[in-house]
Amino acid sequence: MIGKSNSVCLTWETPGYLILTHRDYDTIEATLQVPVTTDGHPPAIAFEPKYLADAIEIGAILNLVDKLNPGMATGPSGNFCLLMSLRFNEGTNTEDTASKTPAPATAA
Repeated sequence: MIGKSNSVCLTWETPGYLILTHRDYDTIEATLQVPVTTDGHPPAIAFEPKYLADAIEIGAILNLVDKLNPGMATGPSGNFCLLMSLRFNEGTNTEDTASKTPAPATAA
C-alpha cells in the first residue's frame, strides 16, 4: 500500500485540549478532542495507532520535543516507553519550531 498510511495525529489547536485525528489506509478520518494539561507548546505529531495505545497503557504522561525525535510515555511507577513518530503532511500545523523544550501532556 504505497502512499497510504494508518496514523493518529496529535494537535493542540485549542489550549487545554488535545485533538486526536485517526486516518486509516483508505484516508477515512475520525477526530476526538480530549482535555489535557500541557507544559509548554507541544508539537503536532503523528504516531502508529497501536504503538501510541501501547505507550499510553504504560503511562499517561507524554513528553514530546518535536516531530523528529521520539516521544516518551511515563507512568507513575517510573516505567517508560519510547515512541517513534511518523512523518505526516502538516497542512495547518501550528507547531512552534523554535521551542525544543519537552512538553508533557497528561489526561485531565
